[in-house]
Amino acid sequence: MTKICERLVRNYRHCRSGFPDLVVWNERKALIVEVKGPGDSLSPKQMLWIDYLVEIGANVVVCHVAAVSNKRIRLDDGD
Repeated sequence: MTKICERLVRNYRHCRSGFPDLVVWNERKALIVEVKGPGDSLSPKQMLWIDYLVEIGANVVVCHVAAVSNKRIRLDDGD
C-alpha cells in the first residue's frame, strides 16, 4: 500500500482516476478488483493502474459481470 500512496502523492493529477473499484483484504492478504459490466472495457488509465499494481506485486483481478436474465446477474471470473 505504501507504493500506491507514494504514486498518488508524487503525481496525483495524473493518477487520481483509473484505480480499481474494490480493495478487499483479510489479516494476511489483499486483493484489488476492477469490476466490468456487460459491454464495458478497461480504459487506458485503468490499464496503466493495473500494470503498475502487477509491477509492484499486488494481487489484481478484473471481474467481468455477465447478465444472465433481467432478474439476475452471474459473476464470470473468466474460467
